[in-house]
Amino acid sequence: MNPFRSSKSLEYLMRQTGTDQTFSSHLFAPLVLLGCLVPLISYAEVNTFEAGQPIRASEMNHNFKFIQEQINGISSDGVSEAGCTVEQVDSSAKITCADGSTAVVPGYGTVLVYPEGEIGEVPDLTYNTGEIVIKDAGDNLLGVASGIGGTDISIELTSNKYPVAGLLNKDSSKEVLISSGLRVYVFFLDEACGGIPFATYEFYLIDLAGSLYIPNTAVDRESLLFKSKRVPAGFAGADYDEARPCVSGQFVEKAMPTIPYTLAPELTSAVYPVRLEQLP
Repeated sequence: MNPFRSSKSLEYLMRQTGTDQTFSSHLFAPLVLLGCLVPLISYAEVNTFEAGQPIRASEMNHNFKFIQEQINGISSDGVSEAGCTVEQVDSSAKITCADGSTAVVPGYGTVLVYPEGEIGEVPDLTYNTGEIVIKDAGDNLLGVASGIGGTDISIELTSNKYPVAGLLNKDSSKEVLISSGLRVYVFFLDEACGGIPFATYEFYLIDLAGSLYIPNTAVDRESLLFKSKRVPAGFAGADYDEARPCVSGQFVEKAMPTIPYTLAPELTSAVYPVRLEQLP
């Protein structure tokens, strides 16, 4: 006996599932049919929603289409002979079978249709993906560009990535200036800012009235008592500011000593203007 043709079998199945509601015999067949579909439906193939969640029409249409495909795909015990179809009615699915029985799968609430543009074809692009370097007007390679220098163009001074220096195209004098892109205090063990400066950071060149230093990263930062401090020279936007006057006092900072540094001759003789370029 075809279990889907027997109202007693349907009633028994309803009792086994704990359903105490009363349905007409015309509603049993499609409901049980849907029940048999449940094990076949993968959550990876069906969109699920939560209360109050906006629903796209495309997601609902996908669910309706999937239910239809599942119904049409059943062939055991002659169930496919019922000729059931699924129709979208507002946000619900109406199932109608050839024997006249119908059922409605409730929707999930208001279906919101969002306007969507049209995605065009992916263009055929060719572009460089190599290192971004700095060159001068004479096409001389100056070094690898850095993204943390604090200026539009910053350069890595060593192969260790840090420290970096800022480069500025001085339009008024047609020259290239090189200094620090970040101006924060450096500290001194001596009064009146004498001796080797100590840095609280490891990332930037230190410019003190023409004397250049870089942090000694081989030494750990230590909490030390300093007797003076000074803001180095460097760039402030499109301008170069000289080092500020020394400030005496007592200052406790966690810092590392610095090392005197001499710029490469290619940098000191760079031809105005310098530019960024990405290698192939």
